Amino acid sequence: MKKLPSESSESRDNHKVMERSVEAHFTFTFAENQLRKKNFGILGTITPEGRPHSVGVVYAVGAQDRSFCLSLITRPVLKKVRNIRNNPDV
Repeated sequence: MKKLPSESSESRDNHKVMERSVEAHFTFTFAENQLRKKNFGILGTITPEGRPHSVGVVYAVGAQDRSFCLSLITRPVLKKVRNIRNNPDV
C-alpha cells in the first residue's frame, strides 16, 4: 500500500516550489525580446508622497544593432513625467 505524504511533507514541498519560482530570474535578452514583441506597456512610478502611479504608455525599442534604447513620447506636464523627474528609479 502506498503511503500518502504527511501534511508537513506536502507543506515543505509546496514551500520549495514557491522558493524556486521566486528565485527565477529573467535575462536581459529575454526582457528585450519581450519588449520588441509589443509597443504598449504599463509604466509604474512613485508620486512624491510615496504612492504608486501606473499608466499605459506606447513605446519604441531602438535598433537591435545599437545599445538598448526604450523611447516614450509624452508631454512634460503629465504626472508620469513629474514623478520620473522627482524619482528617476523607474
